[in-house]
Amino acid sequence: MSFSRMAALAGLAGVFLVRASDLSALRADDECQAEEGAEGCGLNALQTKGHMQAAAINSTKDDPRFAMDNESDLLGFAPPPHPRSHRFMATSTRYGTNPQTACMLDSAALVAGTDYLPVASAEAMQNGCCKCNGNGGGGGAAGMGCGACAKGRFIRKLPRGYKIWTPESADIFSKEYNIVVADICPGGDNAMWCPSHAGQKNKFGVQNHFDFAKVPANFDNFYFEFTPTACSGEIQSRLKRMSKCR
Repeated sequence: MSFSRMAALAGLAGVFLVRASDLSALRADDECQAEEGAEGCGLNALQTKGHMQAAAINSTKDDPRFAMDNESDLLGFAPPPHPRSHRFMATSTRYGTNPQTACMLDSAALVAGTDYLPVASAEAMQNGCCKCNGNGGGGGAAGMGCGACAKGRFIRKLPRGYKIWTPESADIFSKEYNIVVADICPGGDNAMWCPSHAGQKNKFGVQNHFDFAKVPANFDNFYFEFTPTACSGEIQSRLKRMSKCR
């Protein structure tokens, strides 16, 4: 084998190792699997991973679980599902609760003892960035600023087309969940998931995104269909008492 041929193969091996390292790091973090309240799991957690997520896009097509759809965009991701029983569709990620969020409150305390899940909504769903924002949205983007609530359910489909190992019978696909916005997912480095203005879509063709601070069992980056609703009296009372936003 010629020296140039050996060098080329070594270069390819180096690329593979870098990609494997990136994906390993992503899996270890998975939008932040650290203990709740742990350093690095708080406000704008997605920002710290923007560059690694972008690199991961280029390597997902090497994964045998990846399902390419020739009719979708250049990334090859399958098109998002349409809402079936709710008004809007969103992508989802997870990070962790924080004692001081962009909505100026403790997201864990806000929902403690209730059936609500605290979320950070995409910047496009709020009326600005990055503290104490009200409802934004417009068109396909729902208005979901600080203190906004919604109910919805997870759809058994992943944006990247990976094989889903969670059975259809799992509670996560049949239960309806209440959510309350306690934080923001700003655009910029988070553009893969979080659009920054109404009408803009993320890399998966969706205008809405929720970064869940708390998640149900069997959570993965499933699509989430939802409808904005009034918050319960208890959540409204806590928002008024806990948030420093005025």
